[in-house]
Amino acid sequence: MAPKPPRSGGMRPLPEEGGPPPRRLGEAIDAYLSASPLEGARLIAALTQQWVTIAGEEVATHCRPSAVRDGVLTLQVDHPAWSTKLAFLEKPLVEGLRKAFPDCGVRALKVHVRGGFAVD
Repeated sequence: MAPKPPRSGGMRPLPEEGGPPPRRLGEAIDAYLSASPLEGARLIAALTQQWVTIAGEEVATHCRPSAVRDGVLTLQVDHPAWSTKLAFLEKPLVEGLRKAFPDCGVRALKVHVRGGFAVD
């Protein structure tokens, strides 16, 4: 069997006639992710990185974001008392979220108690 000739880095397939123009892979991935349910996962990752700034150190020590669905941010807390405290902090937390992430769409919080987690 004869060896295959080396591929030329300059050759690319032509776009289909009448189809969308070619775009960079990163642009295609971003477009896919922004239109998929993974957008919530991307938002949670961004929120987690900024959580101490948004919620404050005391709240962030006992509470962390875990999911976003239909405009509701689910938070996990390490003790039932924090569930009660977050009910009083909901409005300022949602305002802080919207200030940090204007397009996040979060309008309410939901709290789940999950004791014993370690917050980084």
